[in-house]
Amino acid sequence: MAEHPERQRICRQVTERPDAKEDKGQPDAAALTRTAVLDAADTPIMPLDVPEWGGRLYLRTMTGTERDAWETELVQAAAGTDQAARIPKLRRVALSLLVRTMCDHNGRCLFSEADIPEINKKSASVIDKVFEVAQHLNGLTEDDVEGLAKNSPSGRPGNSGSDSPSPPDAGRSPRPSAA
Repeated sequence: MAEHPERQRICRQVTERPDAKEDKGQPDAAALTRTAVLDAADTPIMPLDVPEWGGRLYLRTMTGTERDAWETELVQAAAGTDQAARIPKLRRVALSLLVRTMCDHNGRCLFSEADIPEINKKSASVIDKVFEVAQHLNGLTEDDVEGLAKNSPSGRPGNSGSDSPSPPDAGRSPRPSAA
């Protein structure tokens, strides 16, 4: 996957820091401890008004463990015979992210993978709007999404899940299929 721009910025800050050469001997008051890092509330829940659906939705940030599991499931999922498996790859990535991030105000997920076919029946423009916010909130770049779509099977007949070239519209926001 492509290196995240925020990571690139932070690495530049560290290497370009004027005082980075000789900090030995002086404690850094801003230095984090192990406990501070582990106790940090860094998985925010964000409200999103979705008037097309009649109210406010909440989106959550996945933990590192949850994101790893999600990416692994997308890459290793066998082409199934269920309705969700017949959804085109790029759309499936988007919907799969949404079922893991759409939540109540306490961060409890509202949906599961089994709900993907029903969510896919909703307005494509609304799905795209919510997906773009969830994508940003979870630090996913366009390259990340395209890479996951490329490496996950769609389950459509004739598709082997191989590394064959992407369709010309692969860089655009996911659109629903006419399944």
